[in-house]
Amino acid sequence: FLSALRKGSWVLLDELNLASQSVLEGLNSVLDHRATVYIPELDRTFECPKSFRVFAAQNPSRQGGGRRALPRSFLSRFTKVHLRALSYEDLLFFARDC
Repeated sequence: FLSALRKGSWVLLDELNLASQSVLEGLNSVLDHRATVYIPELDRTFECPKSFRVFAAQNPSRQGGGRRALPRSFLSRFTKVHLRALSYEDLLFFARDC
């Protein structure tokens, strides 16, 4: 994450609703007007370059496994895209292209 941030790259955070509360709190300052992240282990604050982007993915909290619903105030920082489950035909399409 920090490497991508420093380079101004894009980063994908998968299974975001499995992240710890401390991770979510750290992301807040990246996603709000501050556009910074403080890394306590380094005792440094890093600014997000304009080109830095954060994408996040999660499975529905009803799937269990420790997933939880994220606060609306946190989710409001993202554009939500809901995808349906892949059909058998979809899976065959991807398998043929491999």
